[in-house]
Amino acid sequence: MNFSNGIINEEDKFNNIIYYDSNAEKYKKEIHNDSDTFERVTPGAFILCTNLDSLGIIRDEILRHRRSEKKTIFNIISNGRGYIKDLKPFLNNNPRFKECLNKLCIYCFKPSAYEQEKKNDPNFIKEFSSKDIKPFPLTKLVTLSDYQDKYNKDIRQYHCFMEI
Repeated sequence: MNFSNGIINEEDKFNNIIYYDSNAEKYKKEIHNDSDTFERVTPGAFILCTNLDSLGIIRDEILRHRRSEKKTIFNIISNGRGYIKDLKPFLNNNPRFKECLNKLCIYCFKPSAYEQEKKNDPNFIKEFSSKDIKPFPLTKLVTLSDYQDKYNKDIRQYHCFMEI
């Protein structure tokens, strides 16, 4: 997250993202690459979800947290088919969870097919970040590529790597 020592400044803008993509079996590599990119630029929590069972667990956890923190708001990025087939009915059947959500971005190969639902905004994550949104607490793992991206250094000069 983009705040140091857990201190949040009033000027900090956050955006909690749920990336729902139901094409995980068919496009696993692409979805993981996209989610890595989205996660790097998300100033707040980023959650990848690929099925409704997981989304139900995520919903329950968010609703549990919202009892004490009403400003924890999420935006959703979804593939088009997953939105129409899964996400839209799920949200319609879960009005309390729908209240936790702000904006939807349909991210797909054929955006013209979802003209009615899409938000054609390449800066979706940054544009809808807000100082009125509180970050959802998550434990983030820092991978080697995360570290290299953040510090833009070749860490091999600082560490000794050995083959096992």
